[in-house]
Amino acid sequence: MLLRVTDPDRPRPVKTWAYPLPNLIFATASAFMLYRSIEYAWSQQYFVSGGIVLAVFLLGLILGLFSRQPNTPTVPTAA
Repeated sequence: MLLRVTDPDRPRPVKTWAYPLPNLIFATASAFMLYRSIEYAWSQQYFVSGGIVLAVFLLGLILGLFSRQPNTPTVPTAA
């Protein structure tokens, strides 16, 4: 969704029906499943396992945000 805003002139070989509705439905369903799994772990008093799952999720989120490579093209060097 971000690329369509930042680079609207890029050719799109695949068209998506009802854009951005499929993306929003997927994001909403994923957030709902995450919420329900945390709520279930909390209600069953799985504090340790729920905490571990939440910690792994947050670690993955943090690592994903900070491990992005810059968009600099690589130029092959002549040997």
